[in-house]
Amino acid sequence: MTRVLAGILATIWALLALPPQAVEWQRWWASDSPHTWVRWLYDSLPYRALERALAAQGLDDRYLVFGVAIVPSMLLAWWAMNPALCRFGPLGRALSGGWLVLAPVTLLSYLNHPSDAPLHALWGAEAFVLAAIFLFSIVVAVAAARRRGVALRVRLLLAATPLIGIAATLAGGYWPHATMIGIGVQSIVLARWSLADRRGERIRP
Repeated sequence: MTRVLAGILATIWALLALPPQAVEWQRWWASDSPHTWVRWLYDSLPYRALERALAAQGLDDRYLVFGVAIVPSMLLAWWAMNPALCRFGPLGRALSGGWLVLAPVTLLSYLNHPSDAPLHALWGAEAFVLAAIFLFSIVVAVAAARRRGVALRVRLLLAATPLIGIAATLAGGYWPHATMIGIGVQSIVLARWSLADRRGERIRP
């Protein structure tokens, strides 16, 4: 049950981290305004007060602060999904490792976003990690077609990872924050199915 709760927390955390980051991205690049529901959350919750409090502490790079804020969601989602992914064998464990690697890569990406940062080339690197994870998820799902103990619906959910991630990104208008909302929901389902399997409940394909 703790892993299910971790997936729920990952989803909620990503949802709360999205509005200030999406608004800050719009300020930086004069891009289209955040989606209406994202802007509504930003205006409804005390984000402006939080930004002022952070600035008072010298944390005035809001793009960095709220960008790094997505890392806990990534770690929580990974922890929620890990048992379910490990049931796919070595490839599943490698996929789980990919989700774990995403967190430090994202951290380094945002830390090095300034043009004069020593590792500025890593800015945006999480996009490539996510793309690799999405594609590898399909490979793992297909390779497990004949693996005993992995139900069809679990394989289908894993194979749908790219669709879930892309749909969430489009719905929120920013990655990886909006992406992790969808992945967080996926982690809840995977953790719940893994819990049911450990309890001896029969998961029908």
